Amino acid sequence: MYEETDLRHLDERINIEDNSQYIKKYEHIRAKLKELLGDDAVYIEHVGTTAVNDIFAYPVIDVAIAASTEKLRDRICEKLLSEHGFTECKSKNDEILIRKGTLEKPSYYIHLTLAQSNFFRTMLRFRDELKIKPKRRDAYENIHSYAKLEYRDDLDKYHNAKTSFIKATAKQNSVENYDDEIHIEKTERYRVNRSSEIVEKICGYILYVGVAQLLVRMFLGLIIVLVFTTEAVPLIIGCGLLSILSTIFMIYLLIRERTNSGIVLKRIMFIVFGGVLIADAIINLIVTLNG
Repeated sequence: MYEETDLRHLDERINIEDNSQYIKKYEHIRAKLKELLGDDAVYIEHVGTTAVNDIFAYPVIDVAIAASTEKLRDRICEKLLSEHGFTECKSKNDEILIRKGTLEKPSYYIHLTLAQSNFFRTMLRFRDELKIKPKRRDAYENIHSYAKLEYRDDLDKYHNAKTSFIKATAKQNSVENYDDEIHIEKTERYRVNRSSEIVEKICGYILYVGVAQLLVRMFLGLIIVLVFTTEAVPLIIGCGLLSILSTIFMIYLLIRERTNSGIVLKRIMFIVFGGVLIADAIINLIVTLNG
């Protein structure tokens, strides 16, 4: 991602509601890079926060270039640095970072790496997670805000805070099993994730509504026998089944993702709600049928 190399850059983030202008800038430089590098680059990808809508980001385009071998990577580096305006910033682990533009006003950052490296896969995976998961975008913004306040005078610690979140997201989503053969821009493979989020919202609403009606009945002091008659048996069974299914799904999500304490507590709360509603439905059914 874009590496702030000057403390003044910490206050330059803006809210990107529509990233179409950044996509156009990326496509413009991608065409130039493709012409310059030819087949040396296996992948040229738009990464970083400017590749994502509805997020706070630095208005700097991040481009990931991946080569198949170290020899080709070094040759790409030589080609880039021979062009006007490209400057090498640093080399670390699997990445060679190259800036287009000045330190005070960079326009592009090129992340040059190997196609098989975890670094490259992490960048792609993290970008795609931000694209499809609003909660990830919110969490990333919280990390930024915290790091800026806590480490304002220490850019290394600031970058480490961001990098830790990026790596945790990628690791949580099995970056080591990422499929290189499927082009990253294709979103079909994420339908399962999007569907899961939609189902989670529906289940949450079901449990919220169920608890709300239970609280209303308790507040009004209504007796179960007076509220439910035998005609209401199908309704009671239906509500009970919805509560059971919603609770099971929340348990499944809790087992699958246990890294974020806030999400864990929220899902535990939903599971408790579901348990109360299931017990309420069983009591209602027994009392109604025996009444």
